[in-house]
Amino acid sequence: MIIISLVLVGSVFIPYYFLERNGRAGRKQWRDAYDRAVKEHHLNIISEEAWEQNYIGIDPHLRKLLFIKNYETVKVDEVIDLDKVVGCKIIESRKYPKIRDKKISVLERLDLELSLDHNGNNLLLNMYDLKVSFSEDYEVRRAEKWKLIILNHIHSYHRGSKVA
Repeated sequence: MIIISLVLVGSVFIPYYFLERNGRAGRKQWRDAYDRAVKEHHLNIISEEAWEQNYIGIDPHLRKLLFIKNYETVKVDEVIDLDKVVGCKIIESRKYPKIRDKKISVLERLDLELSLDHNGNNLLLNMYDLKVSFSEDYEVRRAEKWKLIILNHIHSYHRGSKVA
């Protein structure tokens, strides 16, 4: 009876242990990767956020925004000079399938669009793509938060340059 109990307990906890260990190793590798990118670009990130395989951070002194997306199919490492950004908006793409006679809203893609000048030169930072990641984790709130952070840095720079 004791052997059967040990086998049952082991069959539950041994896989959990290995999954948890692999998850921690993956998170550590990802953290090391964006720490390397911050050092490589000589940034002092004050505000940052990491989710899934994405990272966004801002250096208010150098006025740079670092955006990293690191999936198997998509690899992006962008450093954006906020002095060249004149605007920021959210571009949201949704589909509305019917499930059991009810229309539901499914987020397909979410981007932050940075306007680099008034001539229509824009840069898209993809915050979420259904084709890359199926799990949605407060992406719209995150995009709104970073839009406000970026706009605050843009407006503080433009106010400062008008005063000087």
